[in-house]
Amino acid sequence: MSTIFLADLIAQGVRVEPHEAVAIAQLLMENGAVAPSPENVQLSTDGGAWCVGCDVTPAVFEIAGLLQKLIPPGTPGVSGALRYAIARALLEVDAPPFDSLADFSGSLQRFERGDRVAVVRALIGRRMKPVALHIVPRAQPPREPVSTQEAPPRQAEILAMPRPARRRARRAIVAAAAVVVGAVALISVAGVMKAGHVQPRTVAGAGRASAPAPASVVQAPRNDAVATAGTRATAPPTAPVERVTLPSAEPRRAKRAAPESAQRPAASTPQRLPEDGAVVPALDGQRRPIFSPSFASNGSALFFHTGGSRDSHSAIATASADATGGDLGVMTIVDDGARNYHVQPSPDGAYIAFDSDRDGERGVYVARRDGTNVRRLSGAGYAAVPSWSPDGRRIAYIRAEENNPKVWNLWLQPIDSDRPTRLTSYRYGQPWSASWFPDNRRICYSHEDTLVVLDLESGASRTFTSPVKHRLMRTPAVSPDGSKVIFQVFRQGVWLLDLGDGSMRQVLGDPTAEEFAWSPDGQRVAFHSRRDGQWGIFVISRL
Repeated sequence: MSTIFLADLIAQGVRVEPHEAVAIAQLLMENGAVAPSPENVQLSTDGGAWCVGCDVTPAVFEIAGLLQKLIPPGTPGVSGALRYAIARALLEVDAPPFDSLADFSGSLQRFERGDRVAVVRALIGRRMKPVALHIVPRAQPPREPVSTQEAPPRQAEILAMPRPARRRARRAIVAAAAVVVGAVALISVAGVMKAGHVQPRTVAGAGRASAPAPASVVQAPRNDAVATAGTRATAPPTAPVERVTLPSAEPRRAKRAAPESAQRPAASTPQRLPEDGAVVPALDGQRRPIFSPSFASNGSALFFHTGGSRDSHSAIATASADATGGDLGVMTIVDDGARNYHVQPSPDGAYIAFDSDRDGERGVYVARRDGTNVRRLSGAGYAAVPSWSPDGRRIAYIRAEENNPKVWNLWLQPIDSDRPTRLTSYRYGQPWSASWFPDNRRICYSHEDTLVVLDLESGASRTFTSPVKHRLMRTPAVSPDGSKVIFQVFRQGVWLLDLGDGSMRQVLGDPTAEEFAWSPDGQRVAFHSRRDGQWGIFVISRL
């Protein structure tokens, strides 16, 4: 048995047909492959396919991303149904996402042609059987060179060249043709301008971040008063962006018209990204994967959960927040065999809130800091991602709509009551849970490509649209002094919103960074990321 990386196979001129790409994707889903790409997917002559260095079950969007690379837009012979299935997995169409890998795999089955192993074996076989090229040159009359330079090779000579030389020759011919066409076009434009039909003008905003598509404003709980403010987005940073393994899940593109209150960011002074030294791991690699950091109110501890959504269970743990790297004395506080996520300590440090499926359906729970006296707060129905108010008396969380569980909205509930209050009434999309301002009356959350600051007492809201067009804004976190909001723009890294002047700037190029938590002194931000190939918690110290 011999093996070959998928990228090397493609480099040898073997074209991957749509049904072959689907067969590879199906095998990878069977074997488990996080962040699959042509560079790390290996095929074998016996029909195997696996991801080198990948040991965790992939996400739906990761498999869809590989399919899009293997059969990019414009590839002939790709059915519209397959294109739609890939776009749906990438959340690029207004349709319900696939619930699981099994759901996505079942949708791809209709595009397969026979046994998957046999299909991959045949794909490898095409590489093992090179076809000899026989060329019969035609008689050509002698030609005089048109210049002192060597005359260009004839087509037969190009075909007879070794493959790299043939490619270089073709590129040279194409480049020469492009130069001629460009020169003709410039001469034509110059002639038209000289004739007075076209006036030259300067294009404003060249090289700036593209203008975002606006999104809907939250339905305020008390009135429709809206306080708007403009935003400014920085130009693309000039410093190199950190190299990462794979971005996180693609959002559904916002397709609804926005009210006038949704502001379009304008360009401001370019900002350099932090150097790699500004980001350090917060926990040792032996305890990964770990997610969703949150600081204790006094900054002494960092809370998080272990295990991902595909794992059979997930525990809640805490560690000292005074050091980075090495063994920090991690202590597990909730590990009962259930999936426990998104732990948040109360402001007084006596309790924790988290979401769990311990009762069969995900809900929000409150327990003592040591994990005892667990009780369900959110009542019946799917609920998750809790956040404490600064006074510790209320918890905001997301809750799925009863008649449409793929749509979420924000709710608010006192910790000593079983009567939640609805904060938003979206009919599509999934807002992220609230991040509280220190005044105890305002929250910030994201919905599609919009960031919303909502006043819970007056009902007024202030909205900001994404600095990158059509890109989802996710997991916002308000700074301890209430002056800034850090958030993720899908596949565009980490951004910081200055609420004083509405400007936005990119502060980190890592497209996998999300779920941010400010340290109480506002000097550090913790987040989880797959920047080094495995989900872990990191801290950025310079913003």
